[in-house]
Amino acid sequence: MYSNIYGNAGVVKQEKMYEASESLRKCASQLLAKTYSLKLYWLWENLGVVPKFSAIDLASKRLIGLSNLLFNPEADMMIMDEWEREIKQLLGIYKKENE
Repeated sequence: MYSNIYGNAGVVKQEKMYEASESLRKCASQLLAKTYSLKLYWLWENLGVVPKFSAIDLASKRLIGLSNLLFNPEADMMIMDEWEREIKQLLGIYKKENE
């Protein structure tokens, strides 16, 4: 999720930062669009087939947040790392080390 970009914000070329920012925003947009397009999402959510909508919404917001923080030289790397882990957990793509 571009941790190599935001982890080296002062070193990485602006072009790569813009590319990463655009990609994160596109992912956030597609995540919500695909969620809204899935018919009977509430049913699939209640059956546990898909993540809760609130998790999708927060993951989308965190992706936008990461995109915004890419250009902030005072951004806290710990927050960015935490948000990346949170996004993965919210979407069910995060695997704990002990599993």
